[in-house]
Amino acid sequence: MTWSRIARARTVHAALLALWCGASFLLSSKSDPEEFVGVRVGLNDKVEHGIEYATGGFLAAGAFGFPRGRRATVAAVAFCGLWGASDEWHQSFVPGRDSSVADLAADVLGATVGSLAFACIPGRAQASPAPVDESGKSKDAGRRP
Repeated sequence: MTWSRIARARTVHAALLALWCGASFLLSSKSDPEEFVGVRVGLNDKVEHGIEYATGGFLAAGAFGFPRGRRATVAAVAFCGLWGASDEWHQSFVPGRDSSVADLAADVLGATVGSLAFACIPGRAQASPAPVDESGKSKDAGRRP
């Protein structure tokens, strides 16, 4: 995968992550998010948190480290954990909503699953190393990625 393709992929993941953040903030500001959306999912609250933050973890892993790596996974989980903590604090001010450590734990667990899922997708391999000529020097030496 070329560096320009990696940059484009990271940009797409970052844009989708920004949309995810905006959507999660909007839904957190509603007393009944399912009524606001018009769909009743009927899942356990912790499962809903896990699914929401698995999506965020997947997108964050792509935004922070494409090609993937351990740092991207840690950064994605940390970002989503901090976002989840701010989300729980935000919900404490919304009538009809509450905040809890259990919800935050579900957020972090979901983010971990999502970021690990990103790391396991085949075809998202590390960028190919620069081609090497007969002398052993990189043909791209001095070139910026």
